Amino acid sequence: FDCLLRSKWDRAMVEGHFRYQLDNLETRIIPGKKKFVAQLNVKRATERRKPQAISTVNQSFDPNQFNFTKIKQEEVLFSLRQSDESQNNFNETSSLGNQTENLVIVNVSPLEYGHVLVVPNVNGLLPQLLTEQSVQLALHCMLLSSHPGFRIGFNSLCAYASVNHLHFHAYYLEHELFVETCPVDHLEGLLYELTVMPCRGFAFQLHGTDIDKLSSAIHKVAQYLREHEIAHNLYVTKGTVFGEDPAGGKRTIRLYLWPRKKVVGK
Repeated sequence: FDCLLRSKWDRAMVEGHFRYQLDNLETRIIPGKKKFVAQLNVKRATERRKPQAISTVNQSFDPNQFNFTKIKQEEVLFSLRQSDESQNNFNETSSLGNQTENLVIVNVSPLEYGHVLVVPNVNGLLPQLLTEQSVQLALHCMLLSSHPGFRIGFNSLCAYASVNHLHFHAYYLEHELFVETCPVDHLEGLLYELTVMPCRGFAFQLHGTDIDKLSSAIHKVAQYLREHEIAHNLYVTKGTVFGEDPAGGKRTIRLYLWPRKKVVGK
C-alpha cells in the first residue's frame, strides 16, 4: 500500500498534476511538552482551489459545484475495494466509471509528502458527513499502511472542509505527535475523553474491539454533533494503547473526534 501510494504520488508530482511543487517545508517543533509541529506552507494558501461557501454542517450536496467526479483521470492513483484474502485489496487500474469505487486521489494542493484524498463511493455523490462505512474505510487504510507516520483526517462542513463531497485527507508526517501517546480519560465503553489538549474532545482506539464496533461508536457521536449543528474534526493516527507505557511498544490506532466553533462562508 505504501509503496503503491508513494510511487504513484511521486510520478504524479513529476508529471505536473499538482498546483505546486512541494519543496522542503520549513518545519519547527514548538518547545514544550506537547511538541506541536509547525510548518510554513505558503503555496497551500495562495495557490489552492477556491473553497466552497459553506453555511451549515448539514449542507446538501450540490452537483453543480466542484466534486471529485470532475477531477482529471491522471489525479486518480488507485481504488480500494473489499476482496477475499487471496487478492490484493487495491486496484491500480481504476477509473471514474465504477459505481461503488473508493478512490485514492492526489491532493493537488498538498500539505505534506504523500498528501492524498480518500474518497468513499465517489459516484454516490455523498455530502461531507461521516458515515459508518467511510470510517471503516479510513480504518482499513490505516491498517494497510505499515508506516508509523501515516495519518488520516476529516473536516466536517463549517470545520474547514472546502469541498462538500465526502472525503478524508491522508498523508505522511515523519515527526512524532503528542496525541500518539498522550493520556485520556475513560468515560464509558469505547468512549474516552481528551482533556490535555487545547481542544477538548472524544478519543477512541481500535485495541480491544473491532472495526465495525468502533466505526459504529464514532458514527454515533458524529451523528449527535451533526444533528446539533456542531462542527467537528476527526484525526486518526497510530499510537500507544490507552494507559500503556509508551516505551512498552504496544501499538494501536487512535482516533480523536472533537467539536469546534463553526466557520461559515469561504
